[in-house]
Amino acid sequence: MVALITALLSVATTSVPALFKLLSSDRSNLQASYGGDDTEAGLFLLVTNGGNGPGAIAKVEVIVNLGENKKIYEADVSPETVPTVLPKTSTRLRFMVDVGADKDIFQAFQGWEAAKCEIVASTLEFNRESQSYTFEMPCRSLRPLN
Repeated sequence: MVALITALLSVATTSVPALFKLLSSDRSNLQASYGGDDTEAGLFLLVTNGGNGPGAIAKVEVIVNLGENKKIYEADVSPETVPTVLPKTSTRLRFMVDVGADKDIFQAFQGWEAAKCEIVASTLEFNRESQSYTFEMPCRSLRPLN
């Protein structure tokens, strides 16, 4: 029994410092802003990581508010984009949103000129609580919807 307790203490004393360092040191610190769009259904986010651990954009959604109806489209990471942001760097990330045949619905919606859209980006942070950023704009200004 004494040998078992000695072995347990030996393992605990060598692993606790490493575990403490893992949990308390590197942290990401992502800040995101909307970086425009393109004519090929792309949306851009400008992301800065001021921390000393990696972070990533985990999810991007485009929310189209059509009066009482709300349509939500998940944007996919563009094939040439790696959504991970290394420590102490800034990068421009491209996401693709496909609204398909809904473009016709948007254009036919009475009040399209005044319709509001939101782009919501959620982060995946290292040793830090995830953040969510919302960018509001007129839907008509988002080229992937027109």
